[in-house]
Amino acid sequence: MKVVFCAVLFVVMLAACQGRVGMPCTMKEQCAADECCQIINIVVASKKRQALVDQPPGGAGTCQPYKPEGAYCESFETMNGFCGCAEGLQCQTIHVGTGGAPGGKRGALPPGWEERCIKV
Repeated sequence: MKVVFCAVLFVVMLAACQGRVGMPCTMKEQCAADECCQIINIVVASKKRQALVDQPPGGAGTCQPYKPEGAYCESFETMNGFCGCAEGLQCQTIHVGTGGAPGGKRGALPPGWEERCIKV
């Protein structure tokens, strides 16, 4: 009986900790304070290919957490509908060293530079 009670209590606590992440939304007010309504804007140049893109109907999205301090970010992610850095943070390019990108990864930034959520 104790095992069942503990299992049920664990599931309830886990659900409470998860908040609304992943819940459907159309505006930020429908999400928790530390989340945004992530509505991904997909722009397709060809009208023929527009039908192939799986976009949410009517601008619907999901509640997703903002990125914490020190997390990787991209300057244009908020313009594309993704959640950016948390309040009080800004996505900035910083110098992290002189080495190349790990694993031969090519990116828009030169080797030794990264974009991170930094306190402003």
